[in-house]
Amino acid sequence: YFNKAFNTNYWLSFHMFAGAFFSYLLLKKFEPKVVFLIILVCGLGWEIIEFSECYFFNDFKVYGTVNVFLADTFGDLVGELLTSGFVILAYKLGKEKNR
Repeated sequence: YFNKAFNTNYWLSFHMFAGAFFSYLLLKKFEPKVVFLIILVCGLGWEIIEFSECYFFNDFKVYGTVNVFLADTFGDLVGELLTSGFVILAYKLGKEKNR
C-alpha cells in the first residue's frame, strides 16, 4: 500500500507542488487554518472528480484496481497536505520572527 501511495505515484510531486504553491498564494488573503481547509477541500474535490471519471467510464486501467486508486488518492492527499502544512508553518514562524 505504501509503495503504491508514495513510491510509484507519478502525480505525487504535482500534488505536493500544488499544495505548497496554492498555500503560499492563499496565505496572502486568508488565515493559516482557512488555507489548510481550502487545500483539503480542493484536494478532496479533485480526487472525487478523478474517481467519478474512472467510475462512470469504468476506466481504472491507469491504476489497475480500485485499491491501487485509493492508495494513489491517499498519497496525493497526504503529499499536498504535508507541503501545505510546511508552507503554513514557515509562514507562521516568519511572521513571529518579524514581530
